[in-house]
Amino acid sequence: MHTIILLIAFTLAGSSAAAFLLIVTGIRIEDDRRTITGRPPGFIAAGTRRILHLYVDHTVCRYASNPQHACPSCRRLYVDR
Repeated sequence: MHTIILLIAFTLAGSSAAAFLLIVTGIRIEDDRRTITGRPPGFIAAGTRRILHLYVDHTVCRYASNPQHACPSCRRLYVDR
């Protein structure tokens, strides 16, 4: 009986540690590439955004009268015009 409880405890602890490491890896990828305002660079970063409910609302960028105040992704749209 104690063996089953220990096995379940170690399984839960291991899966929690693995999820935490994936989230930390995704955050590091986003920080290194500075891509938080664009599309996620990979499936780990996309999963991290989904788990943490991170998204960028670009409605303010559309109403910015000066492109300097827009986010980097929207600023590129101003330059391409």
